[in-house]
Amino acid sequence: MIKILRKSPYSNLHRSIYLLFVVQVINSLGTFVIPFLTLFLTQRLGIEGKLAGMYVMIASLVFAPGSLLGGKLADQIGRKNVFIIFQLLAALCFIVAAFMLTSPLVPWILILANLFTTAILPAIDSMVADLTKPEERKSAFSLLYLGYNVGVALGYSIAGFLFANYIKLLFFGEALAKIVAVLVVILFLEESFKKNEVKNLIINNIHKKESFIKIFLKKPEIIFFAVVAILYSFVFSQHSFGIPLHVNELFPSEGAKVYGIIMTFNSIVVLVFTVLITQLTDKYKAVFNMVIAGIFFAIGFGLLYFAKGYLVLMISTFFWTMGRILDRTNTGVFIANSAPEQYRGRFNAVLLIISGAGYAIGPAFMGVVINNYGFQTSWKLIFVLSLVGTFFMYLLFLNDKKKALRICNEGKVVGVEQIK
Repeated sequence: MIKILRKSPYSNLHRSIYLLFVVQVINSLGTFVIPFLTLFLTQRLGIEGKLAGMYVMIASLVFAPGSLLGGKLADQIGRKNVFIIFQLLAALCFIVAAFMLTSPLVPWILILANLFTTAILPAIDSMVADLTKPEERKSAFSLLYLGYNVGVALGYSIAGFLFANYIKLLFFGEALAKIVAVLVVILFLEESFKKNEVKNLIINNIHKKESFIKIFLKKPEIIFFAVVAILYSFVFSQHSFGIPLHVNELFPSEGAKVYGIIMTFNSIVVLVFTVLITQLTDKYKAVFNMVIAGIFFAIGFGLLYFAKGYLVLMISTFFWTMGRILDRTNTGVFIANSAPEQYRGRFNAVLLIISGAGYAIGPAFMGVVINNYGFQTSWKLIFVLSLVGTFFMYLLFLNDKKKALRICNEGKVVGVEQIK
């Protein structure tokens, strides 16, 4: 597998990036429980819908403290250590839950497992940034996104079978996948965070020792990017909220089946086009690629205004999936290139939380819009929000371009003075 991955556009990356790809495949292949959490709570534990909804909401909300905890520790004890500790804690939770399957404590154990699982995300993104040069990062993040989707494409069908027939194996299977991933990291992956080098930078006053909040506020381009990321995630959240509702209205007797076909097509587009998209956009800045992502979102979700049958739904899915590929593979690149090394974990955590706010707000807000004004109005609104996000992302791109030009001109002036 490693030899295959060394072919373009993933050639000449650090060996650890290919290992992280394998880890991503294993982890996503074994993500069995959380996607079926609602069904498990209602069908297996007999919890009423309102209470089950509360548990699912809490499981989503722990994303914030989990990311912050993982991000802070990744900058203090190292990326690899954070991955090992929290991955094993999550695996332990799933094992305990398997033995206590009918206990009322199980929902809380699963919530704790989700907190531990989210804690490793900033560490992984920071590790990719540590191990790559700026020009390699698009390919590296693209490869990990591809690995995630390879695992998901295979894992969901396995999880569905286990849920229906062997519920305990659902929990043991996820625990096993996490343990295998940890073994790969322990045996083959080196720590990417060079703490001693960062200490030297601080001692030499290249980066003064300041609080994270002060450093974050001194990065207005990242704050601006994060705000626009809320718009993007708000728009994309409709792939799992607005689309299934609309499909159910268009096909009352087979809505779930049609939505399943749409999501299968989404996975196929990701697997087929991620490499091509990475090749075509590799020479462009991450922010410019995010502008293109916004255009794809606008086209994809805007087309749903005209949706009456399969054809428009599939064309729409193609475009919003292309936008998602660019969004996912360039967000980490921007943070990696903009955040100081000793704060990468926390910057990644904060961006995950801010963009996650869009996912939380999107379904609630658009639910009101759909109920009061219908689907066509909702898709017009999503189209406009996509264009607004694209416009602001383009402004950030122009600012980045001006900044680069100014640095280039200052460099030329310094060069002339040195010659004189």
